[in-house]
Amino acid sequence: STTCGLGICNKTVDNCQNGQLVNCDPMAGAQSSDLPDDAFTDSNCDGIDGDASKAVFVDVNSGSDGGQGSKNSPYKTLSKAIEKASASGKNQILVSQGAYVGAITLKNGVSIYGGYNKADGWSRGPANTVQLTGATTIVTATNITKNTVLDRVIISAFSNASLSGSSYGLLLNNADKLVVSNCTVSAG
Repeated sequence: STTCGLGICNKTVDNCQNGQLVNCDPMAGAQSSDLPDDAFTDSNCDGIDGDASKAVFVDVNSGSDGGQGSKNSPYKTLSKAIEKASASGKNQILVSQGAYVGAITLKNGVSIYGGYNKADGWSRGPANTVQLTGATTIVTATNITKNTVLDRVIISAFSNASLSGSSYGLLLNNADKLVVSNCTVSAG
């Protein structure tokens, strides 16, 4: 027998069936698209929960903003990943665990999915926490008219030291198509 395939395509087949040689097809059963999901399923059989061909990768621990935003050469910051994804037509930003410092502005149609672990082959699970912090306003979303997801991140805005100053975890304006899921949001 031979074992092949990743994700839902992982299987073991007998090399000989009814006297005929059988090859193991590593893509048999693959779905055409794969959005990151709560079951962490790799449904397009590319080795990750999500679609690597439509994704920009981010890892605060080993990434570099001079990198390519790929699995092997991720960016370090979310701002760089958002800029690159928006410019290149990619719609998924896959974020490895860690603390990301600084404010970000979401782009229309570019989703951010946390819960990944680069050190474990970009596996995804609830123990891989992504925290966004470091400003009095962390996430800004304006004119989000295409489906845009913010998933599996912990957002913690600093207190504003200014007299009567505000603190926002999420600052939204005309963001009807933004979906916030599996997130914790707190403001100072």
